[in-house]
Amino acid sequence: LVAKFSDLIKEHGTLVDVDEWGARKLAYEINYETDGYYVVYSFDSKPDFPMEFERIINITDGVIRSLVTVRK
Repeated sequence: LVAKFSDLIKEHGTLVDVDEWGARKLAYEINYETDGYYVVYSFDSKPDFPMEFERIINITDGVIRSLVTVRK
């Protein structure tokens, strides 16, 4: 999934950094899962892409939670 999302970002903008935190314990159980794989993407894009990126992440199997923020 890391490569899939990286490629998607590259198609719609500039990938600045990918910081893979790796597997970690979740603070609380989510959908019976206790471990998660954390990745932080930093990218530049047009203003409409982050909403589309978040939509795609949320419908992708294997993603439990996501958070997209805007850095100024």
